[in-house]
Amino acid sequence: MSSQRITLRIDRVVVDQPGLTPDALDNALRAAIETHLAERGTAAFIGGARATATAQMPRAADALPVRVASAALKAVTS
Repeated sequence: MSSQRITLRIDRVVVDQPGLTPDALDNALRAAIETHLAERGTAAFIGGARATATAQMPRAADALPVRVASAALKAVTS
């Protein structure tokens, strides 16, 4: 079985709420990507590059980094 490599570059995440640390966001993004890959496979990330993508942050009981990661992932896979 061959392994595939996915390179996801997010230049900037803009959040209008305080309390988001780079480490917390990095960890949340990695977890969200791993979950997304497990559920949908690599095909979900095929689609090229975008200059800008926007997504609404979900309203949920999850921690802020998890919600930001969810919105960022939605923006790059929609």
